[in-house]
Amino acid sequence: MLGGAVLAALVWLVRREGRRAAVHLVWLGPLALLLPSLYPLPEERVHFALFGAMGFLTLQALPRGSGIVLALSIAGLDEMLQWFLPDRIADWRDVGVNALSALVGCLLALRARGRP
Repeated sequence: MLGGAVLAALVWLVRREGRRAAVHLVWLGPLALLLPSLYPLPEERVHFALFGAMGFLTLQALPRGSGIVLALSIAGLDEMLQWFLPDRIADWRDVGVNALSALVGCLLALRARGRP
């Protein structure tokens, strides 16, 4: 289901932005697909997909600076929330995975828009 939503969003983006978005998606798409394979835990791969999509959508909805700050804040706050939940463990490694994922999503959105 998540894959279908991401594919639909990419088709919409290419239709909206044109050829330039498609060219950048050719190299950024495989990068976004290969990076999660480096993570040993399945939940880290899921976090990569979710926070990457969140970073992408945040930059589609907000200006560049605000979107990046919000995406990184949400990535950190997700782990900080786990300090207060029973049976959950907050980990700095997870903060890094979430932040890297959000940044990849932001980079994908910036490249798709045609901004450096």
